[in-house]
Amino acid sequence: MKRILYILFSLSFLAACSNNEPTIIEGETAQGVRFYLVKKPEEKRVAIKIAWLSDWAYGEDNNPIAPYIGAQLLLAGGAVGFPAGVAGEKFADWDSQGFINTNSDYAFGELYFEKAYLSETIEIAQAHLHKPLFEEKWRARIEDEFAKKITEVKKQPIAKGFNVARAIVMGDQPLRRYLSLDQQDLLNGVERSDIVRWHEKTIVSDPHSVVITGDLSESEAEQAVDQLLAGLPKRQKSLSKIIEANYEATTIVLHEESAAQSQLIFIAAMPPVHEGHAFADIMLQRALGYGETSVLHKTVREQLRASYFFEAGFAQYNTNNRFLFMTGAVDDAKLEKSVAAIKAAYGEFKRVGTAGQLTELKEPLIDSMKKIKEDYYHLNTTTFENVLTGFKASRVLNLLDELNDVTQADVQKRLEDAFPQFDDFIVIAVSKNPEALPGACVIAHVNEVERCLAPRDKAI
Repeated sequence: MKRILYILFSLSFLAACSNNEPTIIEGETAQGVRFYLVKKPEEKRVAIKIAWLSDWAYGEDNNPIAPYIGAQLLLAGGAVGFPAGVAGEKFADWDSQGFINTNSDYAFGELYFEKAYLSETIEIAQAHLHKPLFEEKWRARIEDEFAKKITEVKKQPIAKGFNVARAIVMGDQPLRRYLSLDQQDLLNGVERSDIVRWHEKTIVSDPHSVVITGDLSESEAEQAVDQLLAGLPKRQKSLSKIIEANYEATTIVLHEESAAQSQLIFIAAMPPVHEGHAFADIMLQRALGYGETSVLHKTVREQLRASYFFEAGFAQYNTNNRFLFMTGAVDDAKLEKSVAAIKAAYGEFKRVGTAGQLTELKEPLIDSMKKIKEDYYHLNTTTFENVLTGFKASRVLNLLDELNDVTQADVQKRLEDAFPQFDDFIVIAVSKNPEALPGACVIAHVNEVERCLAPRDKAI
């Protein structure tokens, strides 16, 4: 009898645990907005993330600074019924948070709050999305702080190097101006009318993606989405986002008298995220240039003693334009030797890959995948990123299985098929020595990049 009771208790416990597992529902509101509800039983907080398509960065006549200032001003500059500063005070009282961010292809809205304050939080957020005041005092303050911050960042050799990289890849296309934020654009600033136009064109009633996470019913989620987007206009026709991208290998030295150390940067094209193989990419990136056991750290730091660290990573200019980079600050006297050593080390990495390292490389990723379902924020963010890149929302519930299924052969094939050969890399050095890399094209300013390049003929 005791054993029967124990078995019944165990089954009940497992059923309760199962009921606490997150589930994903695809829904559509009364206003026709499609959304995903990630239902997390007994979660007291709610997360909402929205992506609006944006083509602002591709418009010849668009002020490139408008989205950056507009995103901050939207929630800080007040709204009809809520003078500037009130939203921040209310949100602080309720432990709520709200953000607007932008990139080349989207504007993002984020809300995090206690379920008990759902209606109040939605009311304030909707007012700021629909009828923002864009108060001049706040606009001037945000623009001034933004310009100072960006100007300071742009002084760093690594920022100057990646600025050169964008000029190489994109020339003077609008997207490059949006990403690089030239000093003249910062000096010119942005008019309120630019921000208003960006807002009207971008923050619309038919977003690209909506993901809600929390212990909500489907009807509660539907109502929250429609209330949040109430009163907004429909999306207008978008501009083309095709850009001419030139990743042809070249070597450029940016002569920078003030550089205390040289900055070395390598970039080369990679397939976009939506084509898959994320786990293989992450493991290869970690093996190549993440931490003290990585190929690049051992080569540049331990063997050459030329840098404190040298790293590898992925970045993208837009959704279809992704690249692999390797970078680090390097001793001026060892710059040429560093390039040669990295070439040899990368070539060996391409040959042997991560042989014998798969278990070690998987361990931190397994820990991260296990934690996703435990935290409402990470559950929401990971689901949102999957939806945004064209994967099924339900993928987030099976990421651990997907990771466990990756084999050594999968990783090696990805390395062979997708990672560039060393000779495909663009090489950029920011150095006070104009002769740091023999044979390189030497420039004194990013505006001179074009004379180092062949004619552009590749569109992505």
